[in-house]
Amino acid sequence: MSQDLKDYFQLGAWGVAIIGGLIAAFKAVAEMRRSNEQRREDMRWKQAEMAKKCIDEIFSNANTRAALRMLDWTGSIYAKPDNTKTGRITHESRRLALRTKDPTSLPGNDSPLIRDAYEEHRQVLRTDDPIFLPGDDGPFIRDAYDQLFDEFERLEHFIRIKLILFEDVRQRLSYYIDKLALQEERAAIQPFLQEYGFTLAQDFLTRFPVWTGATSQNTSHPTKEPKHLT
Repeated sequence: MSQDLKDYFQLGAWGVAIIGGLIAAFKAVAEMRRSNEQRREDMRWKQAEMAKKCIDEIFSNANTRAALRMLDWTGSIYAKPDNTKTGRITHESRRLALRTKDPTSLPGNDSPLIRDAYEEHRQVLRTDDPIFLPGDDGPFIRDAYDQLFDEFERLEHFIRIKLILFEDVRQRLSYYIDKLALQEERAAIQPFLQEYGFTLAQDFLTRFPVWTGATSQNTSHPTKEPKHLT
């Protein structure tokens, strides 16, 4: 066999090796891409699953469900954790309960006995924080919104670390954020958030255009008739 023929065979072998190497490399890249795509799909599924779990917990918890319902209904009665029931909670009484400072006298009550008891509580406790007389539904209302805003804080944290995506929780909560963003509601809610350090909850709310004023806040919903909760 001549040297030229040997050289041709050698070049052919190298060509086959190079082509085989390229094919193997392309297959490896394609496989890596498929693997990465599968991981992305798995991660996206887990994000959606976690978001659903968080939302389900908000709507299944008695306190957070009550807080949302109070935005939607006026004059309803709610079950308390101690198995008693509230009085009728109106929008006005709810907003008053979420005040961050007490007024100098009990608003809307001309009873001397009630006023004296209220002032006695203020003097004994020596605090500017809201004071509620025995039987007042204020603590129940505040506990409900404390827990709701704690849940908003958790959602915002999870979004930041990419455990969930905002788009997976937006739809279920948009109706209630629209309610919170109404001028009369925001006047009570925003000072409460600021006073008690719900920073992440405020950041979560700013993800909704209605909260940042990008859309009209004048949209109102008809007030529903009172309904008892069992």
